[in-house]
Amino acid sequence: MNDTPGQRFLLARHPGYADLTQDERQALNDFCLLWPVFEGSILGDDYTGRDLLQVATTLNGMGLLRVDTLAAEIQHFHARYFRDGDFTPLFDGLHVERTTRANEKVIRDFLLAGPHQPIETALQGVLMIALRYRNNTFHGAKALYGYRDQLANFRAACAVLMFVLEHHPLRY
Repeated sequence: MNDTPGQRFLLARHPGYADLTQDERQALNDFCLLWPVFEGSILGDDYTGRDLLQVATTLNGMGLLRVDTLAAEIQHFHARYFRDGDFTPLFDGLHVERTTRANEKVIRDFLLAGPHQPIETALQGVLMIALRYRNNTFHGAKALYGYRDQLANFRAACAVLMFVLEHHPLRY
């Protein structure tokens, strides 16, 4: 795929952007396209963290969540941010302190609970992490410390968003 004019601009002017692989740039681009579609067609304009949590509850109520649903993505997020009984140094990059205490609690509870938690709870934690990616991406925090080594994160977040968009009733 050829770089777009915006990507070429960033390659020339944004520190660190040129260090990204084509795959990293594509995963970031996919996330930046999928999140607004997810937000607009599932959550609406004025959503809260509770609305985001309800997405997992709705899917579970529809019988669409099984133990193996998004297992690789759930495992990825858990392993990235919690290891050997403690939060990893990468956890700080989520900037959970910039969210509500309730949203922060969902993320921390998801990570502390480990792999053997109800799938609805795990999906709620993953959706909150994806929301942190959204906020960090669209509000500049990721730009401050870079997008490098984010390929697996954005791919996993995109897989979650596509799953929800494919299965959850749309608002329009």
